[in-house]
Amino acid sequence: MMEETDAGKPISSSTKRDSFSPASPIRRLIKESQAMIPAMANVTIPLFFTGNIAEASGLAVSSQFMFVSIILKVIQEGVGNSLFHFVGVHYRSNLHMAISAFKLSLLVLLCAGLLLTVTVRLFVHQFVELIDTPETIAKAPSNFLYTSAFSFIPSLFTTAFTNYLLISTSRWLMVAQVVIAFTSFFMNFLTFGRQPFSLHCGVHDLGTYTVVQSTVTMVVSMGFVLVVEKMGPIAFFTTTSAIDDLKNNFRGFFKVSWGNFADSIVRNFFYFFVTLTFINHLGEDEAAAWSLFNGIIWGIALLPAFVVANYVRVRIGHSSSRTTLKEVAKESGICLIAWTLLMIIFTATTWSSLASFFSKSNENVALISKRMYHNIGWVFVIFTYNDVVHSFFLATGKTEYIFYQSLLTNLIVYTVPWILNMFNMLTPTYWLILGLYIAGMLTNCCLTTYFGYSVWKSITKT
Repeated sequence: MMEETDAGKPISSSTKRDSFSPASPIRRLIKESQAMIPAMANVTIPLFFTGNIAEASGLAVSSQFMFVSIILKVIQEGVGNSLFHFVGVHYRSNLHMAISAFKLSLLVLLCAGLLLTVTVRLFVHQFVELIDTPETIAKAPSNFLYTSAFSFIPSLFTTAFTNYLLISTSRWLMVAQVVIAFTSFFMNFLTFGRQPFSLHCGVHDLGTYTVVQSTVTMVVSMGFVLVVEKMGPIAFFTTTSAIDDLKNNFRGFFKVSWGNFADSIVRNFFYFFVTLTFINHLGEDEAAAWSLFNGIIWGIALLPAFVVANYVRVRIGHSSSRTTLKEVAKESGICLIAWTLLMIIFTATTWSSLASFFSKSNENVALISKRMYHNIGWVFVIFTYNDVVHSFFLATGKTEYIFYQSLLTNLIVYTVPWILNMFNMLTPTYWLILGLYIAGMLTNCCLTTYFGYSVWKSITKT
């Protein structure tokens, strides 16, 4: 029997997916919390082993990868985050169309990844000079970035496959996350561990490890996507031709993704040239401490907020009816407040122990990160709110508003300091960097609230 979909294309009834089955908010959020597992593993496990390499400069060298990860983040946010609406809107009604849309996303990621890989390998020395890497470690990051360039495409694909698993809401998701986390731990333990059977690798091996780890993670996540859809790799990737993917989906992809791309480019441009470059100017330990601080914040403290954000993206991405919007707003608001309070208490009481645990080879780095936490840790409470509202924009396809608030925030807060620094009229200091970061987050919050209320009104009135 053939049915007609909203897209006007016939599909077999076997490809239709059931809508969200009734479930308690707690059960739904627990299901989304499965995504915390790889997020925590991918940040905290490498952070621990790198921070405990015998060489004290381990974290400082690996922190330079943050500059490349900013570029990867632009691509991941532009394409990967767009999947929640671009693929999610078709997933339960027309699997054929959803896979076609997903394959177009992979093609875009492949082209972007190839371009970035070639660029970094050709201009790695100029890149290290551009980011003002401390002279004491300049050679090691050059070698690290030159080798790790081959990890860019696997990293981008891993994000796409992981987001696809989230969209599927499959019961295999939990298994996939556990396997990915275990794989990350095993590879780090084997590479940088201090056991007799470990390889006892050092700073000079970070690049090779990054390539191997990202490739293995990509293969594992892709394998679980194939398991979820009960397809072999050939069947999955040849469901439609690349030409059909472009013809059917390019306009829809551009409509959804342009706001993500534009926002990410603007936001990360200033984070790259102002925050990170200014931090590098302060010195090797400060750069390492910033990496450690962000590792604990993003790898542990913010994970409950990411669960809420993922829940908003997936649930509203499948259905943006007025009833669903009000339901999700109530559920996510309550959970966000509760989990934020819990993580404030947790980090306030354990930060010293966590920092020392992740940076045993350089205690000064741990102390600086603790100072950073006391000075700006509270700012990330505002970030959790911003992130959930951004997820609302993503799920409804209103990504232009993410770009608007990002553009205005960065023009207001970061443009003048960036220009003054370019002409050597401003010297970066610790408090200047943190002051700009706080001002940026507060400005972003005000704009996000304004645009979020505007979109909410327009949707709930129709």
